[in-house]
Amino acid sequence: MQRSIARRLVPYCSALLLLVAFELWGSSPLADPDPAENGDNEVQLAPQGELAPPAGARGLAPRRAVFAGNAYLVGSPVTATKTLPEAETNIVTNPANQATLVGIITDYSLRSGNDSTNGVSKYAISNDHGMTWGQAFVPVSNKYPITSDGIQWLVDRDPGVAIDLAGNIYFSGLYLKLAPAHSSAGHPSIARATTPGGVYVCAGTLPVPRLTSASCRPIVTDTSLQPTTSVDRDWMAVDASNSPYSGNVYVSWTYYTGCANGTCATKYIALSRSTDHGVTWSTPVQVNTSAQTIVDWSMVTVGSDGTVYVAYEVYFTTNAQRMHYVATSTDGGVTFGAPIAMTPLFSNVEFPCAYRKNSAPNIVVSSVSGAEYVYDVYAGQGSGGASTSNIYVVRSTLPRGAGGFTSPVIINDSTTGEREYAAAALDAGGTLHTLWLDTRNSPQDDSQYDVYATYSQDGGVTFAPNARVTPSLINGNTSFIGDFFGITAEPTAGVAHAVWSNGGLLGGQMQTATLTPQ
Repeated sequence: MQRSIARRLVPYCSALLLLVAFELWGSSPLADPDPAENGDNEVQLAPQGELAPPAGARGLAPRRAVFAGNAYLVGSPVTATKTLPEAETNIVTNPANQATLVGIITDYSLRSGNDSTNGVSKYAISNDHGMTWGQAFVPVSNKYPITSDGIQWLVDRDPGVAIDLAGNIYFSGLYLKLAPAHSSAGHPSIARATTPGGVYVCAGTLPVPRLTSASCRPIVTDTSLQPTTSVDRDWMAVDASNSPYSGNVYVSWTYYTGCANGTCATKYIALSRSTDHGVTWSTPVQVNTSAQTIVDWSMVTVGSDGTVYVAYEVYFTTNAQRMHYVATSTDGGVTFGAPIAMTPLFSNVEFPCAYRKNSAPNIVVSSVSGAEYVYDVYAGQGSGGASTSNIYVVRSTLPRGAGGFTSPVIINDSTTGEREYAAAALDAGGTLHTLWLDTRNSPQDDSQYDVYATYSQDGGVTFAPNARVTPSLINGNTSFIGDFFGITAEPTAGVAHAVWSNGGLLGGQMQTATLTPQ
């Protein structure tokens, strides 16, 4: 999705002068470190006059978690799909029937090409708690993804999945670059300065979604010869509560506007909602403040009272400095309050390997009455520059995100190797389930990774010892294994289900395993 651009060869004096400039003037033109990952011709954001971090942004130093109790009991991995290669995966539980799990992944088996010119979302459904799986693609025509407007696309990526209480199921994704059938003379889609694309959602019903191209409708799209918008990193959630907004579908994404000749004037975190099961979508609203000019990695979730939470990442002063913010809506996504900081200032994950890295937020909200705490689980580079990366957890001090957030807690119990791709879920009892990519078993070669997981049953006060989810190291020596893994929890059973790609473009498939607290 996004490509981190490391700038490690900046002379010391230049870095010092830049730091002084920010201290004196508070802002300076800042280039977007993560241009839209739309392929051969990445969309660039024009330099922005970004403000310095807010006062007190550095916060208190992170502390290591207290580890107590027993690690997860990890089930044997199950391969949920039959074709390869595949990368970038997520998973959800049916809120009305916790035996039903649905995973989604980007599949590259239908055509040749890499993640810039290929990719179709594939979903896998299990009706027996993840023991066995069936699979299907979203609608395709001549091996290309196709949508309700009759457009065939080269790329369908950043897949999302959500299920409401009535059994309606939704699959979101970025649809990018027109397939050859839509390339006009002199204007091949892949060579356009700004890539055509949009955010689409396919809607069906369980137990067997019967999707057609008519089921896959646009939220926003621009297929003109000279697109003025571009899209990146979508995320989806549904209101599965008993609130007045139950059944609403929400999608957030990074929205580039004012685009011309491959450069866009602005970008912002957008959110749109559907109140009719994905048939129509509202005009996008901006979630971040206008002062936050370089933002990305949004994630939307819904609380048990129907409150909508949108988390996102803000870039400050240098390319490696980040903070996570959250904005909330109590009127079904019509309006949002002022965003508040969830994390202190931290450094983006940076370590040498071929696959991409990010420090995206992973926001979840407890449904326990009186303890509806908001959690953010994320990866960040350790202090001191050369330190290895960690997985951090912050939690609101009061329910529903009120009262600010705690100082970060480091939940990996090893300092060896690197970590990223954090994911989180909560069950109905308030247990926080987390997982992430981890290279502790291959510290000299970070292309070889595992999945590790832990949980907390006391609101983040203590965590279980880390559990190795994958039985052996996975070869990730490729450019793309995805930008996220996934985890979901059966609401009342308390069992979590992990999902990951075991190699991405290097022969990866969707794999899953049960995680049972002990």
